Amino acid sequence: MDPKQNEKLRKVQASYRKKKIRYRSKGDVSRTWTLAVGAGVLIMFFLLIMSVLFDIGVPLPSFFGR
Repeated sequence: MDPKQNEKLRKVQASYRKKKIRYRSKGDVSRTWTLAVGAGVLIMFFLLIMSVLFDIGVPLPSFFGR
């Protein structure tokens, strides 16, 4: 290979590695948001069930302040 092709190849490989590292780090952020949204959905689901139970006359646990 001539030196110009080697230089081009190095540039392409460097940009590929940077892009690969960038996408890898986005996966961690995505996982964190997925966990946060999942926890929020579970909390809201719990509160929804508790409100339905309260509406039909089941006494609420003491940590709700009643």
